[in-house]
Amino acid sequence: MPEEVVQNPPNRDGFSWRASAWCGQFPEVGINTDGEPSLALRHAVVCILNSQDAGLEMSAPTVLVVDDEPLVRWSVAETLSDHGYRVTTVADAAAAMSAMAGPGKPPDVVLLDLWLADRNDLGVLSAMQSLSPETKIVLITAYGSEALFEDARRRGAFASLDKPVEMSALAPLVARALEAQPEAGSLY
Repeated sequence: MPEEVVQNPPNRDGFSWRASAWCGQFPEVGINTDGEPSLALRHAVVCILNSQDAGLEMSAPTVLVVDDEPLVRWSVAETLSDHGYRVTTVADAAAAMSAMAGPGKPPDVVLLDLWLADRNDLGVLSAMQSLSPETKIVLITAYGSEALFEDARRRGAFASLDKPVEMSALAPLVARALEAQPEAGSLY
């Protein structure tokens, strides 16, 4: 199960969100002092999820971030949320596959770290591509090589990046992925 959903960009303090679309106006919501989501935040998330279940389209493109490093997940989610993307983050391959195969539309773009706690091969990329050929997958790794990146491309990766990744490069890369047309004769 995804560990966090960043629906709207956080306020400057980094701890509160304003949810108003699809469900009317919500008051400022956030995280309690004990680290738990406030009741208002829980209500906002339920309302947003219910609007998805009711078939209401949410216009912001979706991005799934798969990385075992919490700071990387947070940084990428913050960066992409600030650019208007809806971001879900998970820490391992099992959770990523659940997010891909779960109910609803699969993510538009996946940022996939190669080296995860439960997998460290291109099998996750291949499985994601099989589940959702239209999803653009960007492989990110600190263990890259020309041969690895070529293999990832053959398996359907839109792009491959070496870590560390420059955060300012992510939003333009996601935008290019969303604009990319399927290759003639490809499955997606």
